[in-house]
Amino acid sequence: MAHRGIALSQEKVRQWSLDSAMECANKIRRHKPKPESTWHLDDVLLKFSAEQDYLWRAVAEYGAEVDIKDRIG
Repeated sequence: MAHRGIALSQEKVRQWSLDSAMECANKIRRHKPKPESTWHLDDVLLKFSAEQDYLWRAVAEYGAEVDIKDRIG
């Protein structure tokens, strides 16, 4: 930017990035499908080599995933 004759402080760049990030997050939230009033929970308790882990998947009425934990560890 200095090469183009524009002077920017670190604070100005930080503030711009915060504003831009919030705008992007708001756009994503608007397009994310809202969960329906009815949802179902699938869960399982697995045991591998003496380690236990609990996995789950919450699914809304028409198939949209509300929450998921699908990794062991």
